[in-house]
Amino acid sequence: MVSPNNPGSVHSYESLMKAIVHELAHTIVLNIRNKGLIGLLNWLNEGYAYYEAGQLTEEEIISVQNNLVNNTIPSWQELQVADTTQFGDLGGYGISATIVMFIVEKYGYQKLKRFIIEPENIESIFNISEDEFDSLWRSYLLLYSR
Repeated sequence: MVSPNNPGSVHSYESLMKAIVHELAHTIVLNIRNKGLIGLLNWLNEGYAYYEAGQLTEEEIISVQNNLVNNTIPSWQELQVADTTQFGDLGGYGISATIVMFIVEKYGYQKLKRFIIEPENIESIFNISEDEFDSLWRSYLLLYSR
């Protein structure tokens, strides 16, 4: 990371401020979880940080929508098991941030917090199966517009 006052040629002041919020979100997640990163899904950790930092752009949302329409979006299972490299290759940041956006808008921050703390309990937190959750998110995304 470089100084926001001297961001260099790759970053801007704004992009660095978003990166700082992104990393702070990771720190908050680590502090609210008793298990640290153990059991925390990579997509949920990165999606939350990306969403909170305001890094999800309208263009990315449209791109994720287009991938969904074209059936080129990774499956729920692929997102669940993707390591850091695979996650980036799948376009995971934008995808996972749209899932977090869906959770916040449909269920609220309290459910999101519970999900971050205990992601293994997705069915009891949202009162639906993982498949139903995935289907609801996909439907939400297809209908989403700002």
